[in-house]
Amino acid sequence: MGKTGAQVLVRWSIEKGFVTLPKSVKTARLLENADVFDWSLPKEAMDKLDAFESHWVTMPAWDPVTAP
Repeated sequence: MGKTGAQVLVRWSIEKGFVTLPKSVKTARLLENADVFDWSLPKEAMDKLDAFESHWVTMPAWDPVTAP
């Protein structure tokens, strides 16, 4: 496919409908992060990424605006 791991994960999150906020201070990585809109992941790749267990936990009252 010729894409980086970061690009694959950004694209996956976009295809899932998540708000995606990739960050970098390096120009090359900023451009890389933006180069995810003219391709899509094959169903097999989406299925593999969907199968990972995340165990993500956030506090019920977590607010990204006021969090340290």
